Amino acid sequence: MITINTKPNYIVRDDLNAYLIVVTFPVGKVELEDIYKVLLMVDFMNDYSVNYPEEDLFLRALDKNFIGSYNVTRYVYGDESFVEVSFMLPKEGLFDDYSSEDSLKIMKDIIFNSICIDEKYITDKIFYTAVNIIKNKIIKRSKTIGGRITSEWSKILDGKRVFTLTDDDYLDVLSKVKKEDIVNSYKNIILSGKYMVNISGPEVGKSHILNIVNENFASVVNEFTIKANYFPIYDAEKRGLTHLKGEYNQSVISTQYEYKNYTKDDYFTMMLINVILNRQENSFLLKKLRFNNNLVYGCDSLFKPEIKSIVVTAFLSKKNIDKCKQLIDETINMLKDRDTFEEAKRKLLKADEISLYDSLDSKFNDLKVHICHLINKNTFEDEYNKLKDVSYEDVIKIIDGLEIVNTLLIEGEYDD
Repeated sequence: MITINTKPNYIVRDDLNAYLIVVTFPVGKVELEDIYKVLLMVDFMNDYSVNYPEEDLFLRALDKNFIGSYNVTRYVYGDESFVEVSFMLPKEGLFDDYSSEDSLKIMKDIIFNSICIDEKYITDKIFYTAVNIIKNKIIKRSKTIGGRITSEWSKILDGKRVFTLTDDDYLDVLSKVKKEDIVNSYKNIILSGKYMVNISGPEVGKSHILNIVNENFASVVNEFTIKANYFPIYDAEKRGLTHLKGEYNQSVISTQYEYKNYTKDDYFTMMLINVILNRQENSFLLKKLRFNNNLVYGCDSLFKPEIKSIVVTAFLSKKNIDKCKQLIDETINMLKDRDTFEEAKRKLLKADEISLYDSLDSKFNDLKVHICHLINKNTFEDEYNKLKDVSYEDVIKIIDGLEIVNTLLIEGEYDD
């Protein structure tokens, strides 16, 4: 458990001509049947409030009051979720008719007086337009081979639907959401009084901004706690081979390599193995399967820490399946050669080092890092350093312990 103080924090950046204000609401674990209750709430908070019930009125209010980059987002880290409201205000004196006090009052009203506060403000047009947009995206995804793969893996790994859903499940969950569910989510999350406010801006105006933020965003509680369960592990089912057919002109083989002794301490070792396999700095899988042997149309790997596994997927002609399976195993075992591993790790870290410098150059990086550390979440720099610490011996331990526990084979009916 982590305890977070609700007193606003201010990060000084004198190279800024504006104040970035971020209001973060803890959500905790969102059960699968509740996911769209929260997502629809976030959608509505982005576009409407009681006093600005239409999108054009809402946008005009933001523009008129010099409120920039307004955004409401839901972040998910393992079993923890957060709703983040961010916006920018210009420095005092930049515009003659600008008042930071007035702008913050407007923001307070927009955040805490959303249409989600009562069903009567969520019109049928607003509600069903949003629901249908989500519905159409799910249906469109379900018709692709990628969507089929994701749904079939959900059936294989989680027959009881504890931690994952199929597209049909998502449509069923969405169909059951009511306006009152969105209102309840809003009251439980946004109106709970549990949130933190973090600000980044120049030294000039710091005291003034902190004062008016305290006036408008003072929380009713001094602190709140979060579980910070960012690395949940679930008991996935083991079914061996699942052989299906589909109306596709190619076939797919997707294999789950599980490390049964996995703990959260192995997270970054398995992450490193996965990114060496699939990221462009090394692209071990693509080089081996396509460039060197021309066996696949495409391939990828995905680290799934919640099931202690790396899942490797290849799109190919069914005549190449056996050879492909053999070469995937060979590719993973390439990392057991110390020189091969060290060189691949060097290339990866070099690319990440460049990305790290880019992120550190961002004017808002200090604020992002500050928020991550408040909730005990790794920053990009933290992850870089943890990957750097992964040793050859760590990698050997994981690779030697990998076991194929599930294989999904979808045979394309038009795969000649």
